[in-house]
Amino acid sequence: MDSNAFLLSFGMKPGDFERTEGPIESDEGFVYEGWEARKDAGCPRCASRSCIIKDRYVAEIRLRSDMLKTEILVCHRIKYVCKGCGKTFTIPLKGAMVGRSLTYLERAAMLAELDQGDTFERVAMAHGISKTEAVNVFDEAHPEVRRKPLPKILLIDEFKFSTPYSKYCCHLADFEASESVDVIRSRQKAYLDEYFGRIGESERGRVKVLVTDMYDEYAHLARKWLPNAKVVADRFHVAQTMIDAAYGYHNFERFRKRFLLMRWNKRR
Repeated sequence: MDSNAFLLSFGMKPGDFERTEGPIESDEGFVYEGWEARKDAGCPRCASRSCIIKDRYVAEIRLRSDMLKTEILVCHRIKYVCKGCGKTFTIPLKGAMVGRSLTYLERAAMLAELDQGDTFERVAMAHGISKTEAVNVFDEAHPEVRRKPLPKILLIDEFKFSTPYSKYCCHLADFEASESVDVIRSRQKAYLDEYFGRIGESERGRVKVLVTDMYDEYAHLARKWLPNAKVVADRFHVAQTMIDAAYGYHNFERFRKRFLLMRWNKRR
């Protein structure tokens, strides 16, 4: 493959390089080498065109990785210096992420794998990077995620995640679509009221069923904010309570009050 085709295949611009060499096969995959071409550089601080080459340095750019091989471009980058203000800088290479040793194509492949459900650890291993870098790539690509609309059948449960606000966060999910709706920072009543109080009445009215465990505040949530929703205890927590009830008379009486006497429904 000639140098132009090789660079274009990874979304890079052949004109950014004065020459390339390779590939050289290594234990991990293939290594290419490229020398950045000198450009008419303008200072990003003072806009002066009186800039000269200060020195060159070597940077590794990961072109593509999978479980079988890795392709890396060892790039001899140019560092410029402004003769007017003394600012040192580099010129971005097309296709290479600024501040990261990745191309945009490699980044896109990583994000596609994460969107399909792969874990940060698996993606990091597959692409030969640290788990922290995989997390950072994901966070930069998704600076903000908006909640989804409340569904007809809303699932609500908590999971342990210690924050300054609470030891438990609250997870909302759409039963029919099998996808998350949102995460609330705490399961406490004040936070549930604040969250659902910001949602319009018409949207809250679309919820017909609230599937939950036996946490009392969720029953309060349904009474106050989901007027058309019937509360249903999910079968896992029903079974869990039945198992707990088998250990003593007092627990069994509590179980009877909750289920045989339909304590939750009587609260509605």
